[in-house]
Amino acid sequence: MPGIISCYPARLLFPILLVSLTLACSDARGPRRTSPDVSLPEDVGPDANADADAELDTDAELDADADADTDTDAELDTDADTGPDDFISPEARRLYELIIAYRAEHDLGAIPLSPSLSLVASIHVADLNAHPEITDDECNLHSWSDQGDWTPCCYTPDHTRAECMWQKPGELSIYPGLGYEISAMSTRMTPESALSLWQGSPGHNAVILNQEGWTQPWQAIGVGIAGDYAHVWFGHEPDPLR
Repeated sequence: MPGIISCYPARLLFPILLVSLTLACSDARGPRRTSPDVSLPEDVGPDANADADAELDTDAELDADADADTDTDAELDTDADTGPDDFISPEARRLYELIIAYRAEHDLGAIPLSPSLSLVASIHVADLNAHPEITDDECNLHSWSDQGDWTPCCYTPDHTRAECMWQKPGELSIYPGLGYEISAMSTRMTPESALSLWQGSPGHNAVILNQEGWTQPWQAIGVGIAGDYAHVWFGHEPDPLR
């Protein structure tokens, strides 16, 4: 198994597991699927990302025994007459509960589960499962295909298309604020493994625990997980549907 390829920031590639790390390396040694951590717009908070040298234990085994919905062929019907929680799957709710329990261990309060941000997360999960090729080159897991009713983009490590992330909640839902996403990809994705991967990446862990550049309290969280991907969205504005 290949070792960790470290740089500042770092990336990690190994055969059955690819993880979105704090920032992708700037070298050009071939295709990558790692993605940068979320960044802050200048008018929201610090203009520096929550950067850190992230190293994961490549020898650790992930618990992938949970029953997960891996039907990636089903299309997400966002036009049907749906209720506010219809896009929150049992696996997504489980991941939400794990995140809230983890925050409680650090004396942090619960974040209201947002139907709007969960819709965005579910659509992004469905998009990447249907079009994984969009992350074959320098585009990371925050990228979107051109196969849907949204603005497509290749999200690169230099954050030049950061607004593609921030503005997705406004494009796809009634959520009134900007959105910030953490992402992970694995061929054995479960709620437990997704959280474990983010806990092992200092930049992502800081987003979850309101640390470093992310101290402003979250007022909404949305969760999507299916197939090979997990996305969690955070926002500073309450969801009107809640």
